[in-house]
Amino acid sequence: MKCQIIMKSTTFESPHPSLAKTPEFKVILIGASGVGKTCIVMRAAKDQFQDQQNPTIGFAFQKLHKILDDDSKVQLFLWDTAGQERYKSIIQMYYRGAHCAIIVYDITSRDSFENAKTLTAEAKINEYLTDSLLVLVGNKIDVDEEFSSFEQDQQQRISFNQDNRICRVITADEGGTFAAQNQMLFAEVSARKSIGVHRLFEHIAIQLLEKHGGVMRRIKEEQEAIKRVVVLGQRQQVEEMQGSAGKCNAGCYLSS
Repeated sequence: MKCQIIMKSTTFESPHPSLAKTPEFKVILIGASGVGKTCIVMRAAKDQFQDQQNPTIGFAFQKLHKILDDDSKVQLFLWDTAGQERYKSIIQMYYRGAHCAIIVYDITSRDSFENAKTLTAEAKINEYLTDSLLVLVGNKIDVDEEFSSFEQDQQQRISFNQDNRICRVITADEGGTFAAQNQMLFAEVSARKSIGVHRLFEHIAIQLLEKHGGVMRRIKEEQEAIKRVVVLGQRQQVEEMQGSAGKCNAGCYLSS
């Protein structure tokens, strides 16, 4: 009479999404329609830019892998949200689990900056963002370069009419002051000219690692302890079953 030992495999799953081999963080981008959220995401994730972007419906998603100066690896999940007012109630559902919220405005639009102020106030009391890193970003700083070129070489740019040219409305000082008052990180970028975008996400990755590093290490230590308990339990189970098998064989032999 043979006794078969069947041992169930135990799969250990991380209870926290940031505890993979490479730390992972969820980053959402919010702001008025047309401020360039999608362009920032595409520049960061694929180093691409398109002048004509269809408005985002609901949300779009991109992965961004970053290797920092100390060779640390981080994976950011970038959630690009719709800016239209009619999607506002839906978009807030995607705030859940966000480690960072980037609030984007257009430096050539006062309305978009006022919208960013409103979104900041809402983010600070949103239950899903109470412990999230908040970042204020002014986009389209390439207009400064265009304005400078116009002033320096006006005769060769006669088609660029002085009365309807696009120029900066929100100064860096105004944006930076508002960010400081609300304990936010602040940056100005140009998705079109790839100015400051990659550095922005590197800095965010560093900040998130510093903010969550202690928690991640503690939970990883707890995971390792649980793994050791699981392995020990499996060994004891095997030893007990092997012992039972030996007794069964001995009993069967004596009774024959």
